Amino acid sequence: MEKKYYYHENGKEDKLIEAFSDSAAYLEAYTDFEISKKSKKNVNETFGGNPLEIPTSFELLNEKHEEITYKINFAKRDSLEKSISDLINSLPDNLKESVAEAKSKSNQAGTTDSAQIKTLKPFFINKKDEFDVNKQSWFELKSSPKYRNQNGIYCYFGSENGNVDNFRFVIQYYADDWLFIQKYQFSIDGKAYEFVPNKVDSDSGDGGYIWEWCDQNINSSNVDLIESLANAKEAKIRFVGRQYVQTKVISQKEIRNIKRALDFYKAKGGEF
Repeated sequence: MEKKYYYHENGKEDKLIEAFSDSAAYLEAYTDFEISKKSKKNVNETFGGNPLEIPTSFELLNEKHEEITYKINFAKRDSLEKSISDLINSLPDNLKESVAEAKSKSNQAGTTDSAQIKTLKPFFINKKDEFDVNKQSWFELKSSPKYRNQNGIYCYFGSENGNVDNFRFVIQYYADDWLFIQKYQFSIDGKAYEFVPNKVDSDSGDGGYIWEWCDQNINSSNVDLIESLANAKEAKIRFVGRQYVQTKVISQKEIRNIKRALDFYKAKGGEF
């Protein structure tokens, strides 16, 4: 359920904000603050006369009317504030049009894509850690392999205090012969990629079968591989071991699910 928040400017209550989390309420309050600064400055510059007081700070209160402005911490707060400020200050000085456009664009840039979330949410499960004080949880596709002793390639991501992060890439190899995998090579729509994991784990059982897998965070240095896989028409993976190699076709289902994970991560505000 949405919670109520109260935005104060120059010591006066100016607006009621309804949001699902403290961070979402803060971003809306920060957007209102930047719009107020710009609009009042524009009025003063345009009309002169008795100048309007340009705010230098704002306060955000929770439902109990407790001031929480400086108690809210979430991922990429500084960069989101800067993107909102830059966006609003770049708008033309037409007051009504500026406010309407700023509201629309800042909602897109600073929060989430609710329509996309609604579409993709049924494909995922949210595994929560009831003992984690930061409310850590993981968004995993329902169709992803449940155990390591299965072949598969897929992605998932985490959430902490309501903010998504830690987008991860998993590659699992299951067979009756060891490869002692050192790296992975991809052919995606005719273009070659290479992925060298930080670590490959292994285990054995099932009457002589073995499994080797990596589970690694994806960042800006290797996100191009995930983007390419998510939009691939056809793709293959080569498992490069210490002495042997094995090549497999990445199924359309796996490609489709990588795209779903990537789109869901971005829709919920995730960045690389």
